[in-house]
Amino acid sequence: MFGLVRGCYLARRIGSPGSLKGHGLQNHCVTNQSAVGRGILKLADAMLLNDRLVAEIAAAGGRVDDVFVCPHAPSEACACRKPNPGLIIKAAARHSLDLEKSILVGDALTDLQAGRNAGVGQNILVRTGRGATQLALPEASQMAPFPVFDCLSDVVNFLYPALL
Repeated sequence: MFGLVRGCYLARRIGSPGSLKGHGLQNHCVTNQSAVGRGILKLADAMLLNDRLVAEIAAAGGRVDDVFVCPHAPSEACACRKPNPGLIIKAAARHSLDLEKSILVGDALTDLQAGRNAGVGQNILVRTGRGATQLALPEASQMAPFPVFDCLSDVVNFLYPALL
């Protein structure tokens, strides 16, 4: 089972995100997959990995409504690679999301920067995955303050305690 894929978050209490749908909340994954742009992985294989992640989340009682992938290498300077807001804006357009009322949870400073660049109302860092290492970077202290949680289930429990 996946523990965490960069840009997509799967907590140990994997069912928590699934309980949000009945309350009008959506779950979307926005992920940089530079291995495709660097020729390490084919786009079709990256999509299969994402499909597997979504299936495993669903099998455990959670869900992901949509996955948005940036396949470009960092050197390509595309608009969709985080910290650029392109994929978040695409998700908002496709799913009629109000970004000012949305929440982005990421394990990298570039995730938070992308959220801020897109106008996401609340951007949260989790320590899982790369989060703890990212939090220790000098750039983290230079950014505007942001909430930090140990994992996604802690975020869900904090934001939506009545739902669980």
